[in-house]
Amino acid sequence: METDRDKTTQVVRSAALAGAGVSGVFCLVVSVLLLVNILQLKLNDPLNAPSLVALRAQYAGQPSDESLKVQIRALDLMARRAFFASQQQLRLGGFLLLGGAGVGISLLILAGLLATAHPDPRHLPPLEAIWARRAGLRRGLKLAAGALLALALAAWIGADRDLGRYQVMTPASARAKWVPAIPVPSPAERLKNWPNFRGPDGNGVSPARNIPTRWNGKTGEGIKWKLTLPRAGFSSPIVWGKRIFLTAGDGAAREIYGVDADRGTLLWTAVVTNVPGAPGELPEVAESTGLAASTPATDGERVYAVFGTGELFCTDWEGRPVWSRFLGKPENHYGHSSSLLVVDGLLIVQFDGTSRARVLALDSRTGRTVWERERPAVSWASPICVDTGRRKELILCDSVGVESYNPANGVTWWRQDCLGGEAAPSAAYAGGLVFVASDFARASGLRLTGTGGVEVAWQWEEALPDTASLLATSQLVFMATRDRAVVCLKAKDGVRLWQQEFASQCYASPILAENRVYALDRDGVMHIFEAAEEYKPVATCPLGENAGATPAFAEGRIYIRGLRNLYGIGE
Repeated sequence: METDRDKTTQVVRSAALAGAGVSGVFCLVVSVLLLVNILQLKLNDPLNAPSLVALRAQYAGQPSDESLKVQIRALDLMARRAFFASQQQLRLGGFLLLGGAGVGISLLILAGLLATAHPDPRHLPPLEAIWARRAGLRRGLKLAAGALLALALAAWIGADRDLGRYQVMTPASARAKWVPAIPVPSPAERLKNWPNFRGPDGNGVSPARNIPTRWNGKTGEGIKWKLTLPRAGFSSPIVWGKRIFLTAGDGAAREIYGVDADRGTLLWTAVVTNVPGAPGELPEVAESTGLAASTPATDGERVYAVFGTGELFCTDWEGRPVWSRFLGKPENHYGHSSSLLVVDGLLIVQFDGTSRARVLALDSRTGRTVWERERPAVSWASPICVDTGRRKELILCDSVGVESYNPANGVTWWRQDCLGGEAAPSAAYAGGLVFVASDFARASGLRLTGTGGVEVAWQWEEALPDTASLLATSQLVFMATRDRAVVCLKAKDGVRLWQQEFASQCYASPILAENRVYALDRDGVMHIFEAAEEYKPVATCPLGENAGATPAFAEGRIYIRGLRNLYGIGE
């Protein structure tokens, strides 16, 4: 006789079966929509639309046509928006499909369990039929679950394969070449500007002319303008055209500033917010490093900035957010300070730490990882990318040695373990030699060989830099040491030519312009001297406040960041 409990069980079982059916229909509809979306994306790839492909081909034959470049960038922006809208739909559909499959399977399991509760012995089928039905039910559940999971995975794989143009390359794909989707600045354009830390290649050499040699921040002599910044930071300014960009940050906020280079006015402030995955708590950093020690970078279209929180943020020319990423909490005892570099459409991020050191190359348009390489040790140095005449080399220092990569795919060209201590100075390159140094270790001149490797040409173990990066010409190497001196060595053999002491140490890296070296000390005094085999002073120019950031150079101008103010110097 059927009891009230049996009736309730049957009602619940019927509801579970009905819910499972609804979930199945829902999953079927979502699956169809996902497959249609993937098919449409395959047949009509917005990133390779015929109009965009035709404009790119036309631009390849007319690289000086600025109107074509503007059209390509406008179409590319529209294509990117359409592309990533499709990806968001695919990923949302994948989540919905997994959720629907999970609900449906759970309800089917529940219905199966309830079917065995208190059966009526008067109406039991044969035992063989019961076991056969249960076996069929189990097979059906497995097939349904497998099909639903396969559809969800197919949707995600389809999305990831569409994003395959941003895939991580491995050493086995060394022949793969990164091809940016839009035109990138030419070498001539980069040389006209100061797009990242230490100039166009990160090598500390400025091709600009008419650089001033006389100013005084206390009296105002030679100072075109002075801008008080809203927040403090140790990052250096960068320049593109008539725009200056720099970063600042503290426990309250991290910010990017856009400044008018002619008038010295603050055009916009971008506040770093809503970075996916970024935690609320801040890492502990040294006061001398802070949260905004890394210099930003630009390609003339966008501005990229990374902070000591691990937040990576990209804005357009007017400070509007384009994309952002959380790279993880920086794990080093001073704080993250490696600066960014843009190379042929790739944003290079040196993210060295004590537990997981690595270098990443990201698609500058989207922030997607193109390649990533693990590294052996921590550092606070910044990358440089130089053209050796044979190839481009991306050169990074760490607390053990120096390593060179192919910037297009991250394959290692060579490595030399010749450093030690705490590596903060970046490398320098000139005349077929790579120069590196680290305090409590040594300085080394590494000669590039004909086989694509390096050999140690010389080493120097006396006065060494602990913060400022090296500067080199084909004849000379300059190092601003921790002992408040600048040392000049012969590039070919490392023999010391001269050593000049100053009243204060240089945290800023020395810069070469018009065969003169500009070395800014922590008191804000710029020491200008000739790049010569003997010390020949040109001028001593006080800023009027302390400074630790490396200056930016442009035609007829120098831009210097003090602890609180940004200065425009020149006519």
